[in-house]
Amino acid sequence: MSMDNSVSRHYEQMKWIIAKAELADEKKRGSLSYQKPKSSSTFDMHERVSGLHLGLRSANLPDVLGWLKSLNIDMYGYNHLEEKIQGSSLPDIGIHWDEYECVPMSSTVHTVLEFMQQHRNRTPVVLENEYWYHQKLAVRTIKQLDELAKDDLLIISVPFYANFKNHPNIDDLLSRCTEIGVPVVLDLIWLPLTKEIIKLAHTDCVEVITHSISKMLPMAGMKGGFAYWKKPVSKEQSLYPLGNKLIYHIAKRFIDEFGYHHARDKFVPYQNKWCKIFGLEQHDLCYVGRIPKGHWLEKDNLHAHEFDMGDKLFNLVPYMENDDILSKYLHDNRQ
Repeated sequence: MSMDNSVSRHYEQMKWIIAKAELADEKKRGSLSYQKPKSSSTFDMHERVSGLHLGLRSANLPDVLGWLKSLNIDMYGYNHLEEKIQGSSLPDIGIHWDEYECVPMSSTVHTVLEFMQQHRNRTPVVLENEYWYHQKLAVRTIKQLDELAKDDLLIISVPFYANFKNHPNIDDLLSRCTEIGVPVVLDLIWLPLTKEIIKLAHTDCVEVITHSISKMLPMAGMKGGFAYWKKPVSKEQSLYPLGNKLIYHIAKRFIDEFGYHHARDKFVPYQNKWCKIFGLEQHDLCYVGRIPKGHWLEKDNLHAHEFDMGDKLFNLVPYMENDDILSKYLHDNRQ
């Protein structure tokens, strides 16, 4: 009997172990209310167990949690500090970083709304199967390149949200946007977690690049990150910046001290281990494994509540956070 077939018999019990651990230990929970049990009642525990596979969030890596708890921040001092996250700190994805101004960001959503306001005569569009909140902000969803119109504004995630890989048509999309004058927002929230080498072409149309830190650091409850606005930034942005300086500073310190890909590199060994245990295929995004066709985990794919597509992915974050107790459980119940 293969390992994943043996594990399938214990899968439901493993989810209950995770939910109970989240209830007892804040280091096993996400920042948001739906990422942990509401109470110890059977109903609330069952609700969490049933939704455990949904909602990909930052992993609570022990060394990162320790670092966050050890931070000694001069709140008054950093309220006045002007510091920059250089583009050279990020992977070379084909962006000319010296053409952009890096500023603190309140949230990706607020930055996109700010950009939409600047281009309020344009129609915000997204590609099919984009991140759900970007879909809420967009007026139109497109499937094909020729659906882009000259009066549009494009919002796109890199890697792309649907399967956490660079969208196969992104260079053609950016070329088209450059050709007809469509301004573009790139959302790089998943970039620190991927092993995929991404190099974009035709990026002259990119006017804003957002980078939340809520997937590389477990701080989604405080929002924030950094954004790059194409120069020159407006007078209003310079006079009255809207970003979160505290999270911006924490992001800069983390990248300076640990490196941009620290969370990815720390998680990959757990990805390898749990993909093997569950019989999953490797994926470039470290937090997930790819579910083979016909696998018993298909019903628990990450995007089951959003859309149905060929790449079905499984959320490995709760299994990494409870690696010790789950490994002991499986060892004690092996046959």
